[in-house]
Amino acid sequence: MKKRFRKYLISSLLILTIWLCPFIIWAETLSVEPTQDIRIYQPNGGANDSELGVISKTNENQRSLFKFDFTSLPDNATITTATLKLYYFAYSLDDPVGRNYYIYRLTNTSWTDSGTWTKYNGVDDWTLAGGDFTTDNGNYSVVPASYGWMTWDITDMVDYFQLNSSEIADLILKDSVESQNSISAMYSSTAGSFHPQLVIDYTLPEATSSDEPLASPELNTFLIFGGFVVICFDLLRRVFIQV
Repeated sequence: MKKRFRKYLISSLLILTIWLCPFIIWAETLSVEPTQDIRIYQPNGGANDSELGVISKTNENQRSLFKFDFTSLPDNATITTATLKLYYFAYSLDDPVGRNYYIYRLTNTSWTDSGTWTKYNGVDDWTLAGGDFTTDNGNYSVVPASYGWMTWDITDMVDYFQLNSSEIADLILKDSVESQNSISAMYSSTAGSFHPQLVIDYTLPEATSSDEPLASPELNTFLIFGGFVVICFDLLRRVFIQV
């Protein structure tokens, strides 16, 4: 009886696994580099080269701007996490270790590689010098004691970009307290390596063979539970018939 039970249990579990395959949620990752990134600095400077970073210094503050295109994200993707990664490789003046560097959403998305502290495209003024941005859903990362990757959780902002900005992310990086006495450098997208990255983890429902949308979560739950009950009933029936 034990052998028969084990045989029917294994076969029933295999049937259940195959039956549930259309309802499996698949985890995926998308990683993209900036289509644009520049640094802007007081009083009216801007640069598009191999370095980005943050400067906190009286009348010489610097911020960094990024534009990421993640339109390759599938339409039915559900974002679970989104992370900005920047490689910190040098500092000067006071060691910035422990300082909070914030990432915010730019509200002026028309900036170009010619942008400066006062001009978003080299010609037209920002509403406020230093870039137009909102602090909504902003987040920070603490400067580490050693060089390497710094990361920011920007999931809420990327959710916003997915819903409201055609999956184009415009970001600005700045020190939480400017006009101090520290300089940090990070690699840009034109550096030889260690480019900025936007890493998006997301899930996708497995497509059905007919490419029709999956049933509602409530119906899926009902079908899965119902299928499980049927298989259990069949398993017990087979065991007791063989006894």
